[in-house]
Amino acid sequence: RNSWWFYDLIFYVFSLGIGVPCHILAMNDNRSSQVVLASRCGFALISLLLWTRFLQFLAAHKTTGPFVKIISNMLVDMTNFLFVYSVFMVGFAHAFYLLLAGSFSDGDTVDETSGFAEAGSLRKAKG
Repeated sequence: RNSWWFYDLIFYVFSLGIGVPCHILAMNDNRSSQVVLASRCGFALISLLLWTRFLQFLAAHKTTGPFVKIISNMLVDMTNFLFVYSVFMVGFAHAFYLLLAGSFSDGDTVDETSGFAEAGSLRKAKG
C-alpha cells in the first residue's frame, strides 16, 4: 500500500549510481565542461527527488495532508492524460508525415515559420 519504498530505491540508485560517480569525475577533471554539466544535472535530479520525498512528511500533518493527497491524485490523472495525449500526438505526427512525405525533393527545405504555406507552394510549383 505504501509506495514510498520504490521512490527511495529510485533515489538511492540515482544518488549512488549517477550523483557520486559524476561528482568524483568532476572533481578529478576540472577542464571538461561536459563532466561538470553531467554532475550538476545529476545533482539537480537528486535534489528534485529529495524535495518530492519531503511530501511524505507533509502528509502526516493535518493541514497539509489533504493537499498532498490531492497532489498525488492529480499526478495519477496527469499520467493517464499524458498517455492518451501521446497516442493522439503520435497519430497526428504520423498522419502529417504521410501527407507531406512526397512534397519535397532532396534539396528543398521548409522554414520553421512558414512550413505548411511553403509546402503548399512547392507542391503547386512542381505539379
